[in-house]
Order: sequence, then structure tokens, then C-alpha cells
Amino acid sequence: MKIIRKRKKKGFTLIELIAVVAILIILAVLLVPNIVGYVNRSKIATVKSDAKVVLNIIKTARAQSSGSLDNNATYVQAISTNSGGDSDLAPSKAPANSLQSLNESQLQSIIDNNTNDWSYFSTYYQK
Repeated sequence: MKIIRKRKKKGFTLIELIAVVAILIILAVLLVPNIVGYVNRSKIATVKSDAKVVLNIIKTARAQSSGSLDNNATYVQAISTNSGGDSDLAPSKAPANSLQSLNESQLQSIIDNNTNDWSYFSTYYQK
């Protein structure tokens, strides 16, 4: 007499695979917009930080220039007129060109802007 053994099924059924894929798609749909939001907020923080650096360079150069720089001075003017004090006011990484041409009040308005609208800050972002 021959004994018939039942084989145990190995692997996953099609329904189980479809359920796993559906769960992964739902998670991706929920997470991707949040990740994009975090990326934009970090870029905005970078722009504000760069604007603060430029503003501090302008203020430092004006303090060292004995009045030769006015309140409308830009980063380029501050760096070019720096002849005393710190030998090099320029940061190790040059700020975005669009920030270099702004004066103190314009830089302060970028720093004080509390919107999370990337389109406002995108012109000042340097990759």
C-alpha cells in the first residue's frame, strides 16, 4: 500500500501579495507630500541663514569702515571696502548671487518672512 503525503504549500498567495503592495502604495501616498514639505522647509531655513550671514557681514564692515558704508550697502560693497579689522569678512562659502545684491532692509525682510511659500524664497536659494 502506498502512502500519499500532502505537500505543504510554500510561498504567498496572489491575494496576500496584492494586499502588501496596496499597503505600500497607501504609505507612499501619505509620506511623499510630507517629505517634500520637509525639503522645502529646510531650503527656506538655508536661505534665511545665508541672509543672516550676509547681513552680519554688512553690519561688521560698516562698523569697521568708520562711516564709509551707508545703510544701503550691499554684500559686494561691504567686502570690497573692508580694509581693516578682520582680514577676511567673506564666508568660506559665498552666498547666492541674488543675496549679494540686497541691502540691509531687504535682507531683514527675508529673515523676518514667516511664510512657508517656497516660491518666495526660491530666487535666493543656491544649490
